[in-house]
Amino acid sequence: MRQSGRLVAGVLSVILVAAEALPICAKDAQWESHFSAGTKAESEGNFDEAQNELAEALKQTAKFQANDPRLAKTYYEVAELRLKQEDWANAQQYFERALKVQDKLGDPESIDIGNTLQGLATAHEQLGKHQMAVLLLKRVRKIWTKHYGARDERLTTILPAMATYAMLDSDYATAQECYRQLVDIEEHTSGANSARFGWALNSYASCLAYIGKYSEAEPLAERAVSVLTAAGDTPTAIDSATANLQYIYQKLGKAAPPLSEKPVVDAPAKTQVAVQPSSPVSTLKVTGQIITPKKEVTEIVPQQEVPVVASRPEVPVVVQRKEAPVAQKKEEPAPIKVKEVPATKPVESKSTTTQTASVPIPSNEKSGKIQYLAGGRLISPEQFKAMTLANNAYELIREEKYTMAVQILKNALVIYPELVSAHSNLGLAYSQLGQLSDAESQLRKAISIDASRPAAWLNLAGTLQIGGQLKEAAATYGEFIQRFPNQKLVAKVQEIKSHLDKELKEQATVEQSGAQTPNDYFTYASHASNEGPSRWPSDKSTIKVYIASGTGTPGFKDEYAGFLADSFKQWETACQQKVRFQLVKSANGSDIECAWTDDASKISPLEGGETSVQHGGTKISHATITILTKGPTGDTPLSPNQLRVVCLHQIGHALGIAGHSPKPQDVMFCSLPPATSKLSISSRDSATIQKLYTGVPQVSMAKW
Repeated sequence: MRQSGRLVAGVLSVILVAAEALPICAKDAQWESHFSAGTKAESEGNFDEAQNELAEALKQTAKFQANDPRLAKTYYEVAELRLKQEDWANAQQYFERALKVQDKLGDPESIDIGNTLQGLATAHEQLGKHQMAVLLLKRVRKIWTKHYGARDERLTTILPAMATYAMLDSDYATAQECYRQLVDIEEHTSGANSARFGWALNSYASCLAYIGKYSEAEPLAERAVSVLTAAGDTPTAIDSATANLQYIYQKLGKAAPPLSEKPVVDAPAKTQVAVQPSSPVSTLKVTGQIITPKKEVTEIVPQQEVPVVASRPEVPVVVQRKEAPVAQKKEEPAPIKVKEVPATKPVESKSTTTQTASVPIPSNEKSGKIQYLAGGRLISPEQFKAMTLANNAYELIREEKYTMAVQILKNALVIYPELVSAHSNLGLAYSQLGQLSDAESQLRKAISIDASRPAAWLNLAGTLQIGGQLKEAAATYGEFIQRFPNQKLVAKVQEIKSHLDKELKEQATVEQSGAQTPNDYFTYASHASNEGPSRWPSDKSTIKVYIASGTGTPGFKDEYAGFLADSFKQWETACQQKVRFQLVKSANGSDIECAWTDDASKISPLEGGETSVQHGGTKISHATITILTKGPTGDTPLSPNQLRVVCLHQIGHALGIAGHSPKPQDVMFCSLPPATSKLSISSRDSATIQKLYTGVPQVSMAKW
């Protein structure tokens, strides 16, 4: 009996333990379900769904231990989502929470900690806290180097920023170390003849020249010019390297090479509307947005990729003042830890800039000052330092870290207030931040200092265009064409201006008719079609949408498909369910086909997307949407915010909105918003689509 009693007690004990464990297992299962759904939605670009699922996952962590790895994983994923949503402050908080838990898990140099530190550094950068960012990036570099190796390509995502911030803080040892490693990685991964390797060499040479190590900088700068020229890089990149080499030669008392002139091949302009009136079913090709040339008109000396359309680089400007005494020391060349190839003489070609042999020119003997020539113009070491900082800011602009770029450019202007390129690039950064008044002020300042520089004019025109000042933008583009008739950019500028002139003409026609209404832009949108408004037929209950896979398309990210799918949902809501969409897995039988391309030649380089609409009379029968994955210029990505607007804009065309809104607050405006603008379907967008689908009005084309 005793034995039996013990057995019964044991059985009861097992039952009680199992009963107590059930809620915990259920809690784990719920966390796993919500966490998996949230991360999946995030990877697909469905950020609203991801936010809801991860919020539920967070609730399930309430009973987890403080050192539970799942708690850290949840915080990290929420922080990553906040980064993608550009909610920098909340991203910082969740990364810090994740790091606090990870620190309790025992390994201070784990990959998880390295990734969290990198995300936290990004949040600090976007908030303009570069000192904290560089401290975090140093730890990231150490951890990633330990786990991935010193030549891993992932390190190229942090080394340029680390070097830039180190130079800003006068930590030149760290800057040199970062650039040296960057050169080694790019040579190892991209190759000794690649443009990326050339850019890295140029950055390293600029850093060394910045701190006066001219002898060490010389072979690197010479090789940078050689590699970039041989790689066929843009004139801006080649000339920037040549400008650096000029300055180094000056300091060493050598003759400077001339700036090179490499022609830009302009893509032929495409016809905006192509209609086949002879066929009962016509095809209306809607090219959609006239996109401001993003980052392509910057007057910079870039260290990384430059847009297809690029202005001439910043060259030293004439300075009238005398310099303080500078003791010139003869320097011994230091060992260079990069592979060397036989020195190649920089390619010399015709230049529009008058060249002068770069030799020291003694100034006032009492002051002991020396001035130098670069590209025929005087430059001082202080000015070169300001130019180098301004060049470094380009990297941040390219990476959409506009707040940090603004800070660095302001520092450059403290050193040299009259640096035109710094004012021009500061205007560009402000423009992408949506601070259009500040942007216009900086760009007009650049023009007042030197009106002969084309970049400031183009950036000013782009800023005016983004802000909806189309008349002023067109006039500024026209001023550029008149002032710089021989510039390689003229053909593209003329194309942009022709689009704006067309928009202005259509707007003027509508406004003269008095047919416009304040709450929508239906008349403007309808006027763009020669055959009047068209829409999907009312007897078609569901429009089948096929979104092709972008896998393998350069520049494509998994979340892009989610952005596009979500954009269809937004339009469905905006038109009050009068149009319903259904995603299908095959293009066969679909009504709207969506594709991705990185080939700018298939789409006007000024556009982020293109929509072709087939219709018979007022009924749409099929539409094709193509989204460019590398941005309008084909070499730099659009920001997530801008890509969403491209998706929304092109779907608006596919629904029958043939024209554009005259207001930049609407997604159907003729130009993209600033990179950081979180633009969505406006009340005017909704009112316009609802008016179109309430009943197709019989618009009299005679009055147009």
